[in-house]
Amino acid sequence: MRFRKGLHVLLVIGALLVASCLAMADPINPFNTRPVPIGVSGETTLQTVLNSMGMGVDVVTGQQTAGMWGSSTLLYPTFAPTMIVEYAGNGPQNVFGIWSGTDTTALSVQGIFTGAATGGSVATLSWDLAGLLTITGDLTKVYNVSGIAGINPFSFGFYIDGPGGLYYSVDQLNEVTAGYPSGAPHLLAYRKADTWALAFEDLPFPGTDHDYNDMVVRVESVEPVPEPATLTLLGTGLIGLGGLVRRKLKK
Repeated sequence: MRFRKGLHVLLVIGALLVASCLAMADPINPFNTRPVPIGVSGETTLQTVLNSMGMGVDVVTGQQTAGMWGSSTLLYPTFAPTMIVEYAGNGPQNVFGIWSGTDTTALSVQGIFTGAATGGSVATLSWDLAGLLTITGDLTKVYNVSGIAGINPFSFGFYIDGPGGLYYSVDQLNEVTAGYPSGAPHLLAYRKADTWALAFEDLPFPGTDHDYNDMVVRVESVEPVPEPATLTLLGTGLIGLGGLVRRKLKK
């Protein structure tokens, strides 16, 4: 019985990966153009924040192109974002969340950290076999929800939403402005092994200070969304393996 349940998990994951790949054929581009310049403000610099996190990366040259990710856990996907700092004046209203979608007009969004979240706030995100998302954490700082549909555990991005606006981890989904005709870069991503630092700018371009320390969140156990061809091979391979095992079980 336990083996057959594992087989079911394998088939579900393969189907999710193939569906995720089909989404990649859609207009959303999960990769951003980097690096972008960093501005100076009177607040603690992003480089200082990254150093305090032990990231060991340069604030400019260390910028990653990833704008969408997937859980690195295949069976019952899970990961736990941690709020590091938030220097924004809009901090008490800014919401950090996750989004998923197949095109720019049909996105599913779900808040993770409320405006009350502060440094050290932790949320846990997990999916069941039906692909439904559950979020748990401090009741005053985290949106505790369950049974949320529409967030693909293998193809998602992050966003910040507050008085300054709603901004996504994929530039393409943000405002078009001078110097950024493909969409303004409101998120800078940095990586060290399986740890990511996500640094947000929470005001619209071009008037913002570009310091990217308005909200910094650490996320572990996620990987950048792979190239579509790679994702297809992985998904169809898992489904094929599941089918082969099923046939052998019937013999």
